[in-house]
Amino acid sequence: MEKSTVIKNEEPVRCLAVGGEGKTLFLGGHNFLSRYDLDTATRSKKVPFNRLALRMVLSKDEMFLFVGCDISNPFTVAKIKSDTLEKLQDFRGHSGSVRALLALDSLSTIISSSEDNTIIIWNLRFGSLQKTLKEHVNQVDCLISNASETKFFSGSWDCQVIEWGTSKFTRINKYPSDEPIGSLVLTPDEKSLIIGGKTKISMLKLAEGVKKFSIKAHSDLIRSISLFGEYLISCSDDKSIRVAKFDNPKDFGLFKSHTGAVTQIQVLPDGRILSVAMDQTCRITPIEAISLTGSSLSASKAPRSPTPPPAPPTPSAPKAAVDPSARIKQLEKENDEFRKVLEDMTKEIEGLNLVIKSLGAENMALKDALREKETDEK
Repeated sequence: MEKSTVIKNEEPVRCLAVGGEGKTLFLGGHNFLSRYDLDTATRSKKVPFNRLALRMVLSKDEMFLFVGCDISNPFTVAKIKSDTLEKLQDFRGHSGSVRALLALDSLSTIISSSEDNTIIIWNLRFGSLQKTLKEHVNQVDCLISNASETKFFSGSWDCQVIEWGTSKFTRINKYPSDEPIGSLVLTPDEKSLIIGGKTKISMLKLAEGVKKFSIKAHSDLIRSISLFGEYLISCSDDKSIRVAKFDNPKDFGLFKSHTGAVTQIQVLPDGRILSVAMDQTCRITPIEAISLTGSSLSASKAPRSPTPPPAPPTPSAPKAAVDPSARIKQLEKENDEFRKVLEDMTKEIEGLNLVIKSLGAENMALKDALREKETDEK
């Protein structure tokens, strides 16, 4: 089995973008931007970047790289010249870190979403904020569009997917999820949406608004999903990459080569999986290196050998005593999961309280305006 090619970095890697028909790799993270030649896995350029790069997207002509940043810097989206990695322009608008970026090249538009619960439409012709969308009540972690760029989808920790039209950037539909949403991908026929949640992957039929399947795929938040041929690939904060058959998601393999949370994946046209992680590495892994055995594989271990069938039980053998510690561990695990659910609900309530306060402030302003108008009339 061919092992991963490892690109080591001096800092944790948070995001990636690919250009040059799969030959050029851009990496971003804590105070740096880098460009690599993927054929040789060597770095051709690295520049300091005085902020935390969280998401990247290339323009269609690959002349510009757009970088979504954390809130420690007031400019939350940066426009970068891709060949020199020189910063050309900053876009200012969000009050929270950028969680996702989407380029709509046909409209000369960049869309960003943030921890501040908003989505911003940026007009690249004028380099300005065009519109702010405020339908979500929790952070918005993912954005994807259809091939024709006539609509896009946003996924949020408020357990909602919203479908938007791009002609006027208005809401078309809303779809509920049973978990906070960390990643989205459209199926090739654009009839279904694959949703990565807190731990589950589900498939939503858009026309009917019903789920085709929902399975537990990871033990922590799912950060990124990709489709490649018959395969569904996902990565998670649980440090693993999961490869499954698209038509049978229970037929899968787990690849645990990273030692930190895997923050993003992308599949190259030749089937190599790019993955970046908080362990300061980017790995390039051939998809065939991950056997669909329903088991976990490390970077150095081969798939498990099939185990022989168990011997038939002896009728007279007494039953083994139940180990109470196993039940205690199970209860502790369920308690942790319940605590996470409560934390998520608390965040949603806080988001709703902010909306209520905002509405109250608007109501007071309207009353003051009416009083002033009555006074003027008198």
